[in-house]
Amino acid sequence: MNICSRIALLVVLEFWLSCEKTAILQGGFLLAEKLCSGGKLCTVRKEEWGSVGGSVLQAVTEVCGKGHGASSEQILWRKKIICALWSKLLETEERRDIDVTWRENPFFSLQNVLPQINRTVLFELVKSMGFSWTYVELLLSLPPAGLCSELASLVKHITTDSTKEDAQLLMDVWWGLWKGTGRQDQALDLAFAAHYFSSAHPCSTTTTCCVPSILFSALEEMKDCILSSGLCHFALSSVLNTLYTSFLLDHENETLATVVDSWGKRGLNSLLPSSFSEGFGEELNLSFNSITQSQSESSFGLAVSAVARIALQDPEAALYRCCHMAVMNLGAGTVLARILQQLPGLTSQRPRGSEEKSGVRENLLCSALQEAVWGKLSTPQEEKQFLSFLAMLMHLKSVTEDSREEGLSLLSPEMVVRTFVLPYLSPSSAHTCSLELCLQVLLSAFKQDSHANSGHWVMGCSPFPLLIVLSQLLNDSYSCWEQPAEGAHNVSIEAKDLLISALTVLGELVGREVAAAPAAWSRALSWLHSKLETLDWTVHFHLKSVLGGHFKNEVPCSLLSVCNLSDHEWTGIRLSQYGQGTGLLAWAECCSVSDVGETMLSSLALDQNSPDQVTMFSKGLLVAMAQTLPWCTMEEWGRLLHAVRELLESGRLYVPYSLEYVEFLPLLDLRPFACELRLSVLLLRVLQLLCGASCEDWLPARGWMHVGHLYAGAVRETLGFLKEKLPLAPSAPPSSPKSNVSGAGKEGLFVLTQLFCHVMHVHVMLPSGAEPLFLCALEILTLCQSLLKAHPDSSSTHDLINTRHFLKTITDNLVCAERRAALHQKIAQL
Repeated sequence: MNICSRIALLVVLEFWLSCEKTAILQGGFLLAEKLCSGGKLCTVRKEEWGSVGGSVLQAVTEVCGKGHGASSEQILWRKKIICALWSKLLETEERRDIDVTWRENPFFSLQNVLPQINRTVLFELVKSMGFSWTYVELLLSLPPAGLCSELASLVKHITTDSTKEDAQLLMDVWWGLWKGTGRQDQALDLAFAAHYFSSAHPCSTTTTCCVPSILFSALEEMKDCILSSGLCHFALSSVLNTLYTSFLLDHENETLATVVDSWGKRGLNSLLPSSFSEGFGEELNLSFNSITQSQSESSFGLAVSAVARIALQDPEAALYRCCHMAVMNLGAGTVLARILQQLPGLTSQRPRGSEEKSGVRENLLCSALQEAVWGKLSTPQEEKQFLSFLAMLMHLKSVTEDSREEGLSLLSPEMVVRTFVLPYLSPSSAHTCSLELCLQVLLSAFKQDSHANSGHWVMGCSPFPLLIVLSQLLNDSYSCWEQPAEGAHNVSIEAKDLLISALTVLGELVGREVAAAPAAWSRALSWLHSKLETLDWTVHFHLKSVLGGHFKNEVPCSLLSVCNLSDHEWTGIRLSQYGQGTGLLAWAECCSVSDVGETMLSSLALDQNSPDQVTMFSKGLLVAMAQTLPWCTMEEWGRLLHAVRELLESGRLYVPYSLEYVEFLPLLDLRPFACELRLSVLLLRVLQLLCGASCEDWLPARGWMHVGHLYAGAVRETLGFLKEKLPLAPSAPPSSPKSNVSGAGKEGLFVLTQLFCHVMHVHVMLPSGAEPLFLCALEILTLCQSLLKAHPDSSSTHDLINTRHFLKTITDNLVCAERRAALHQKIAQL
């Protein structure tokens, strides 16, 4: 049998099954009609249904099952049956012409074989078979006026001679209406609504429509039928949810704040029996899943209402889920922060446990962040999302749009610092999170504006002890390449960078407050200064904005031997580790850690007319750079390089250019590139000293990787200066002197090949962490290609062959075969 025959057979089989089910339904309804006292099913009364409806229920059960656990096909047939009965009722009420309906009505084939019915048949079938959710789905597909009209008909039926089953049906429909908001209509629902509730339908013109009013009236009439505790709690839940979701947003926030203040973080779930919260977990999942799946602006209001409904029942659970999703779901943080900003009542502060009498209050949102995600962030991406979410929660939000009034934030920066920073900076604290993350939280809090009239918010966070703690951690970072003591923070070089930023910002904030009232802070300043005496002398420079106007700059006495510094601002201190001959080491450290580089350069005691002094100074600075380099951050290394470049350009630093990578002396003018060439040679000598036998045990593998990054940064900066000088633009017009263009191209190619050789030399020397240098080498070769493309006449074929051979020979020293092959391929393209 071919595939077409199989398809035809399946179509015939499906049609036959449909006809069979239709026949079963027809038989059940016709039998029920015979049992009616009046002989017509359309006249049956509610009290008669028990005696005549058995055959209908049996037929429907045979076609589509009963209650829960049905298959998708059975569920579809349930909806077909309800649609057919409902549409047959409405056609009868509207007296529609059968000649028109058979062409337009999609349910005509099924409803036409059934006898005439009334609403009693429809409602009793829904009640007896447990089809309330199917009924609600169709009800929700109608326009508001149609929904009210049909709901009123149902209420009229169930409030007549009410039973507990009627009460259960009311609760089921009520619950379905509440949960079904925002659902997507299926094709059958849309067909039903479009055909019978168009704009021409009489009920669609009704302007007054209040579903809660209809439901409350029904509940009032049927209260005597609500006898079981389960149904009572069900009714109470529906009433509270309906009342709450009918509120305006301001009233929702007032209610949330009252619930939190009165019943605590568990909300209504802490007050009512467990039967009330049955199914809450599923509802929680559905609500938040819908938020992440639909983030359009039109659905934002529905998302706010969904979170508000969940929060009314259990504020803690709602906030936990918000915080968890904001961190774990990429992109969810923005919409969840916006939702929470609409619900400040949810994040209101409340008394915390035994501290209620003392007036100490906790912020539920802060507690949720701490318990739901803090200490559980396992990837850099999660940490990034946490920081982003936290920043949005701290962001000041205007009271009203376009308002100039003081804003409100869900989390104050002071509270964030007290919760996520201060407890974790002490060496004795449990290391549940990284120091780097704490410092990033602190810097994020510093970025938030302070609108307090009584001073900056940071003054309420014990700023002077915080300065000391950060200074102690910075002091510990100078031992970042050593094994930390037991129980101490392992302060990495990355943390050092963050510590410097935090100290600088905090120092500026505190310094402004101190400058406004110096007398009030004099004792605190003296205490701060005394505590800093036990730390490394360079730490003082990061607190100049606080101490600068009150204390002199304290530096090793050896620095004063190489610099002529003013006694009014500088004073020497005797340090055992800075003996004779360490002046240039202190000078290099001073240039790297602060912005006093210009002072260091201008006050340098060096006679440029004395070759011996210049030579000794140059050798001493070479050693000082080797001693300073591994412990510099990228910013500190940049400051030191700037000072060294100034020394080279002013002629105070002597770096002879060696010919170790020159086969012959080129007849070129290299004076425009003298600074870059000498700096490259100087860095090569520094790395040779650092990688030599006397220093090889200074650093672990991580330390050498850091050195590689710093050297690569210096190379990239040098390439940046070279790009400004190299003639990388296309060849000049014929009117330009060709010899100048050719010469410039040759000079540039020579300089780039020298830099390439230096980088390869360092790459081979470094024990580990040489990948950044490989990338620098590729960038240099790319510049060579650009230069040759712009000036093809700058090198002859013979010169290019020699250059390629020379570079390939240098590259052969690499141990890594993959990098060596990649560079060979790049060189071959020159």
